Amino acid sequence: NLQKITPASAADKRSKDSYRKKIGHEVEEETEDDVHATGDLAFIMDFPVEELTPKVYKALTNLFAEFNRQRDELEHAHDHSLYLEEQADKHEYLPTLSRRGLLRHLSRIMAHSERVGLTNGFVYLHIRNLGDIRRVHGRKAAEHTLIHAAEVLQKELRDSDVLGSLGGEDFGVVLTVTDAATVKDKAVELASTLESRRVLWGVSSLDLEVWAGIHIFRSAPTPEEIIESADRVMIDREGRPILEPVAPSKITQGNSEANAPTKEIKAVADDITSADVLLMSEIAALSPKDEDG
Repeated sequence: NLQKITPASAADKRSKDSYRKKIGHEVEEETEDDVHATGDLAFIMDFPVEELTPKVYKALTNLFAEFNRQRDELEHAHDHSLYLEEQADKHEYLPTLSRRGLLRHLSRIMAHSERVGLTNGFVYLHIRNLGDIRRVHGRKAAEHTLIHAAEVLQKELRDSDVLGSLGGEDFGVVLTVTDAATVKDKAVELASTLESRRVLWGVSSLDLEVWAGIHIFRSAPTPEEIIESADRVMIDREGRPILEPVAPSKITQGNSEANAPTKEIKAVADDITSADVLLMSEIAALSPKDEDG
């Protein structure tokens, strides 16, 4: 078997040269590439260099030079593949991951969480008035707003959290190793922070209107299901659920008006995943207290 090339000692080099002279062959000058390719071989295939004839030595030198060339090309192709993959995971102009990159990270986090039993959270951030900003101030203003939002969000996250664009006016945030209450609080915090940081565009100062969707997960069939679940569980900047109107027939008669938020949450929870039901139950418990305040 071929063994790893090892550098030759000074004694080995002298032995090689003296052997060539002794048998009447001139010592050919080796190019720098030849020396690099062979690494000044001390041993090849467990044979001392001085026991090899010049023709065999030259053939093996060429062989190892070709091996080195092929290895360098393979390493270059591998590095270039990693570079292209990294570029594909980056957003075109935002300082965040692209949707593809976010889904890839989310898939890895899902797999790890399922193995070790960790709880994670996903926050869906939706800038409601980005379309209005584009209509009034133009496309560049809308892009500037998204860049501003991405930079603000990145500063509010831990190194272990993952931020990415979901396309258009939406961002996704993966909160690792957390719980339902923390995810809800962080979602409210991120939405409030975005709304409090006005966007400067020329002489204008633009306000943002942000909604946040939340989902708790350990595992899920696909990353897309996590995103869709978070999109269905929206809360406003005060942390209150943003729900579709519920028909009166779906609300149990005889309960007090103070319990209406809880009844609405239970009606909507029938259509969402079990993880969402847990989260909505927590929001329901918090809602009366928030209203009293």
